[in-house]
Amino acid sequence: MSRSATTLLLVLLIGLVVTLFRGAIGDGFDSLSSANKGGQVIIVKVAGDSPPVVEKKNSPEPLAEKLSVEENEALELLNSDRRASGLPPLMVNSKLAKLARGYARDMITRSFFAHVNPEGQNPFDRMRQCGIIFRYAGENLAINSGVEAAESAFMGSPEHRANVLNSHFDKIGIGVYHDANGAVYVVQEFTGD
Repeated sequence: MSRSATTLLLVLLIGLVVTLFRGAIGDGFDSLSSANKGGQVIIVKVAGDSPPVVEKKNSPEPLAEKLSVEENEALELLNSDRRASGLPPLMVNSKLAKLARGYARDMITRSFFAHVNPEGQNPFDRMRQCGIIFRYAGENLAINSGVEAAESAFMGSPEHRANVLNSHFDKIGIGVYHDANGAVYVVQEFTGD
């Protein structure tokens, strides 16, 4: 079977599953995705009684770990801000996510808060050390009461807002950790090719 025939069959099967699943649970089912062997993800979006909408996108790197509830909330808030400005959402990159989580934890453990760690490494040094290849890169850091407050603070700061709305960025890693006093550390690591 040719690649285009296989893709069409996959789309038809997904459409059937979505139709059956939507019928079983009613309206409100948003999307179903399935990766094919060509490195693309076929996304079938369903809204109410509308026919399914099929999109093909390059698949992001698979995540070694799932996002925490707070990391997912931070991602949704960030991508909502990007969509409101006419920009595409950022895709989670597993290496960036691991770096962001590690850096949030490191700042709490060693009691510092800065883009440059005690060893003198800036975000770009840390990215390269993790084997992350990029043409464009940035980092946002926040200590706040929660991820929603942190995203509001990012959008209220010209430098941080510029990272969130940078059209060159297409990947992100988010780390969210709490210190012993309940403060929330949010690290956003951005890259683009």
